[in-house]
Amino acid sequence: MENKTKPNYNVNWMGHSLKNAFADKYYSIGTIVYSGKNLNYNGTFDFEHKDNNYLAYHLDQFQKEKYVLDLRTYNKNDFTSELLLGMENNGNTAEFIAKDRFDGLLFIKHSGLPKLIKKE
Repeated sequence: MENKTKPNYNVNWMGHSLKNAFADKYYSIGTIVYSGKNLNYNGTFDFEHKDNNYLAYHLDQFQKEKYVLDLRTYNKNDFTSELLLGMENNGNTAEFIAKDRFDGLLFIKHSGLPKLIKKE
């Protein structure tokens, strides 16, 4: 859940209320994926955020497969403070400032389609 909404978006999600209720005891994590296959209502599509307008592009510059970036302790004034794009539900995009929206980011370089784990 996010700390606060995207700019020009006035829906109050549960995370916004949790942040208000619990303050620093609440920690929101945004998941950012650089590339992969997305499953949506109309099927699947491949994506790669190689455009520097995407938050995932900047996170990929650290050249790690996956990591968590703690925005509470990350003090650099860089792309985390800029209005950038992120991919949301069903392949839609949204602009947001990472440091405003989340306390931390989980970066994943590549994600495939979910697979059912069968009980053996």
